[in-house]
Amino acid sequence: MFPFPPRMCYTVSVGAKTFGGRQRTIGEDFVNSGAEVTCAFTGHRPQSLPWGYSEFAPSFLAARERLRRELCLAVGSGYKIFLTGMAVGADQMFASLVIELIDGGEEIELRAAVPCRTQASRWTEPQKARYWDILSRCSEIEVLQDEYSAGCMQRRNRWMVDRSGLLIALWNGSPSGGTAGTLRYAREKGLRLSIVNV
Repeated sequence: MFPFPPRMCYTVSVGAKTFGGRQRTIGEDFVNSGAEVTCAFTGHRPQSLPWGYSEFAPSFLAARERLRRELCLAVGSGYKIFLTGMAVGADQMFASLVIELIDGGEEIELRAAVPCRTQASRWTEPQKARYWDILSRCSEIEVLQDEYSAGCMQRRNRWMVDRSGLLIALWNGSPSGGTAGTLRYAREKGLRLSIVNV
C-alpha cells in the first residue's frame, strides 16, 4: 500500500508501482495542466447506480460502453489529461476506461484528485486493491487534505472542475447529491458538459 505523508502530493510515473518524482505542496498546480486539454469526471457511487455493485449486469455494461464513447470523443477533441476523484463506483469505472485507452496507445494521462489520505481506509480489501492499482497508473496524484471532513468530497469535485474545460458525468438524474452539485458548479464555471444518463 502507498503511504500518503501529511499535506503532500506526488508526481508518479505512469505504470509505476511506488511513489516517486517531485514532491509538491498543497495548492501547487499540476505540471502542464491547461484547462483546455483537461477533462474532469463526476458520477455516483454504486448505491446510487441501477446496477449497484454488479459489474456484469447488462445495465453496467451498456453504461460503460456509452461512457467509453464519450471518453473517446473527448480524446478526439484534443483532451489529453483526465481527472478522477477515485471513489468506488463511477469514478473508478471512468479511470479504468482511461487506462484501457492508455494501454491501447493513446497519448493521454490519468490524474487522481484524492479528497483525503484516508479515502479508502474503511473499504473492503478488494476495493482497496483496485484503488491502489488505479493510483499506480496515474501520472500525478493530488491529495487535498489529511483526514476526512464533511466538505472534503465537494472540495475535491470543485478542485477538478476549476482545472478543467470539460466535465463528463455519469448521472442518474437526481437533483441532489455530489454529482448534481458538481454539474451545477461546472455550468456556473462555463465548462463543456457531456452527460451519460443512467
